[in-house]
Amino acid sequence: MDRQKIRFKRAFWWTAFGLWLILTVYLSSQNGSGSSDISGWFATKIWHASNVLTRALLDRGISYVKFHFYIRKLAHFTVHLILAFTATHAAVWSFPSRKTALRFAIALTVFLALFDEVIQVAAPGRASVMFDGVINIFGVMVGLLISSRAGPESLSEFS
Repeated sequence: MDRQKIRFKRAFWWTAFGLWLILTVYLSSQNGSGSSDISGWFATKIWHASNVLTRALLDRGISYVKFHFYIRKLAHFTVHLILAFTATHAAVWSFPSRKTALRFAIALTVFLALFDEVIQVAAPGRASVMFDGVINIFGVMVGLLISSRAGPESLSEFS
């Protein structure tokens, strides 16, 4: 692989990571009602999309309110999974060894997962919840696991 392709991959993945990080910070800084409106929109669409799903959830004692709660937790998980996925891809195309890249991606995304909860403390009507931090970290772990084999073993083989 030539240097131009490496530079392209590096730029692509850092851009993807940066844009996703901006979206993450934006969503985390929403006030309580804004955040609830966004997740509520998704929950309502899913809830009403399938009568079979709705009946199955209700039969299991899962009300719309509980379903909305689960959608919010799924959002925490997914946002941080994608953040870790893009960070890992960016790092493996930026550092000379996979080991260094993965260490960097782990440190960066775990920090961001915890910092996300700090951002929410500053947003009116929002609170930082320890459980959300755990879900964020779990999303990071899955994202790192999925993308841990991304890119070459070492960029030095292309020098």
